[in-house]
Amino acid sequence: KNLQSRMNYIGGYMTKQETKIDKQHKVYLNIAKELATLSHCVSHKVGAIAVLDGRILATGINGTPKGSINCDAVFDPELVHTSEEERNAHYEWSKKHEIHAEMNLILFCAKHGIKLDGATLYSTLQPCGECTKNLTQSGIKTIVYSEMYDKNTDDNEILREILENNDIDIIDKYVESKNETTS
Repeated sequence: KNLQSRMNYIGGYMTKQETKIDKQHKVYLNIAKELATLSHCVSHKVGAIAVLDGRILATGINGTPKGSINCDAVFDPELVHTSEEERNAHYEWSKKHEIHAEMNLILFCAKHGIKLDGATLYSTLQPCGECTKNLTQSGIKTIVYSEMYDKNTDDNEILREILENNDIDIIDKYVESKNETTS
């Protein structure tokens, strides 16, 4: 099942309920974007929030574990964004040292006994393969994101299958093109 088939259009216009849902998605994505500004990552500042019944359950940002050095102390942000070699070096360093925003959120929930069953995850970046699998196991039922993750290439078909088999909706209609500006 996909989002389009679940939407209830009447004469080509969205119903008031859909307009309300669309507004909620935008508000929660904006909160995730603001949260992302707290990240020390020089490549992608990512914020994630889990919401259930209109309430924020937990938040997460990408970064290193407590007491560890952050990547902004290791890498020059300008070089990471202009040099493919530096970007790849950061990517390899990040895989070893950083925790993704979605995982930070899940780990916080586990530590504090917060259930994610049926919740919606809002993230500033499309979850990677590992995070998608972990979100599936945590009980998240909807994933909404605002930017495509360019490192998600090879496993998209597998991830789509996992999400479909677990009845998890992906909402990516808020992904902005690089030429658009937010209003």
